[in-house]
Amino acid sequence: GPDRELLWVLLDELGLDIHFSCAAGSCGTCLVLVDGQAQRACCYLLSAVGDKPVWTKAGLLEARERGQGPAAQRPPAS
Repeated sequence: GPDRELLWVLLDELGLDIHFSCAAGSCGTCLVLVDGQAQRACCYLLSAVGDKPVWTKAGLLEARERGQGPAAQRPPAS
């Protein structure tokens, strides 16, 4: 349901390999990017995601290797 924490959706429904430790928002192990902003997946509700892009650490690393993802969409720093 929409009131589920994003962490459990990523783990249970999508089968992604996302790390977590405290599951209470304290440690930051489960950080993901939601629409470019760092969020703790264990206390971020699925209803808040909407249609925003969500990136895990593993997904970002894979996208970077292919020259894709959020980093590829940003103009170079001056």
